[in-house]
Amino acid sequence: MATPLDNLQDQYANAVTRLAELDSLTTDQIIVFTYSEGGRTFGFNEYRASLQATVNNYAAQIEGLLKAQQMIGGPFTVIGHAGCW
Repeated sequence: MATPLDNLQDQYANAVTRLAELDSLTTDQIIVFTYSEGGRTFGFNEYRASLQATVNNYAAQIEGLLKAQQMIGGPFTVIGHAGCW
């Protein structure tokens, strides 16, 4: 079963791949490019900016999850003296 980290990494990889596909378009393809989602139509720049924000969001989530896993897993430092409360 996939972990939350696996799922985030897959979503990140898919978004980065789509971004790379957009960046490989020629100028004449970009000029006529439109993208429709949920009844809304976006131009190239809007769609690319949205996709870049998605990539950044996934990267931040992955970083946060990795930090949380590291904090949960230790190593831990005990401060104080043995036997002291």
